[in-house]
Amino acid sequence: MSIAKMNFVLFITATLTLCQIVQNGVGLEINPQERYGTVKFMRNMVKCQFITNIQNISFSIGENGTTYLITKTWDGSDTDTNISITFTAVENGTQRFILVEIEAPFFGNPEGPDPALNSTSDPYEGLWEYEVVEAFFLGANEEYLEMEFSPSGHYLLYYLVGVRNPTNQTLRIDPPEVSLSPDNSTWTGSAMIPVEYFPCATNKFNAYAIHIRPDDGENKTYMSLFPAAPGQFEQPDFHKLELFGDVSFDEQPNQEQRCDGSNDSGSSNSQITLSVLFCSILTSLFLGRTKNSMV
Repeated sequence: MSIAKMNFVLFITATLTLCQIVQNGVGLEINPQERYGTVKFMRNMVKCQFITNIQNISFSIGENGTTYLITKTWDGSDTDTNISITFTAVENGTQRFILVEIEAPFFGNPEGPDPALNSTSDPYEGLWEYEVVEAFFLGANEEYLEMEFSPSGHYLLYYLVGVRNPTNQTLRIDPPEVSLSPDNSTWTGSAMIPVEYFPCATNKFNAYAIHIRPDDGENKTYMSLFPAAPGQFEQPDFHKLELFGDVSFDEQPNQEQRCDGSNDSGSSNSQITLSVLFCSILTSLFLGRTKNSMV
C-alpha cells in the first residue's frame, strides 16, 4: 500500500474516531451552555461537529439588571428618540426568568392590535407590522431567540435555527404588563421570559424598535441598538446576525434543561447527533472504498 493511501486511511480513521467520541460522549461533557465552540471537519462532504471545552465567557447581566438605550436608526443615523430596554435575571420559586423592561415614547402608529379582539395571552403573529420594541439573543450554531413587544400589550416570541428559519413559533409567556403615561407620551412594558427559551451559549444580541413618527406619513422608522453602517445595506433587516453586539450575563440564562435537549425551544443536540451519524456513515463508506481499491 502506498504512503498516500496509508495517510488517507489514517486520516479517515481519525475522523471516524472523533465522530464516535462525540456520539458516545467519551471524555467529553456535551453541555453547550457551558462549552461553546465547534470543530468542523469537511472533506468529500463529510461533516463532524462537536462541542469543545472553551469556557470563561464573561457575563454581566444579573440580578441588578443592565439597561441599554436605542437611539439610532437601523443604518446608524442619530435620532432624538431614546428607547430604554433593561434585562434582569430573576427567580420565582424554582423558576428562573429574564425580566425584560421597556420604556419608550408612545407614537400610537402603526396602531397595535385591539386587545378586545386579540388576546394578549396569545402570541400575535405579524406583530412587527405595528409599533414594537424587539430584542434578539444569539447563541451557538446560529440559534437565536426573537422577542417582540407592543404598547398594546401583545407579544411574539420565535426560536430560530439559522437566519429567518423559525423552528418554534408558539412560545408563550404570561401577558406583558403595559401602561401608558397620563399624557400618552410614553409607554412602559415588562415581561418575564423563561430561561429555557434562550439559546445555548447566549453571547450576542441586538435590540430594535419600529414606529411611525408624527408627520412621517406612512414611513416607518426602524431603530437599532447595534446598527448597520451608513450605506452598508439597502434596507433594514433585523436578522443580520453579524451586526449583533456582545451581551454578557453573570450566569448563563439557560441551563440544564434547555441544553441537554429536554425541551423543544431549539435543536442543537439533535443537529449534533444527525451530523455525527451522517459523518460516521459516510466515513465508513469511504473506508470501504479505500480498502477495496488497495493493491
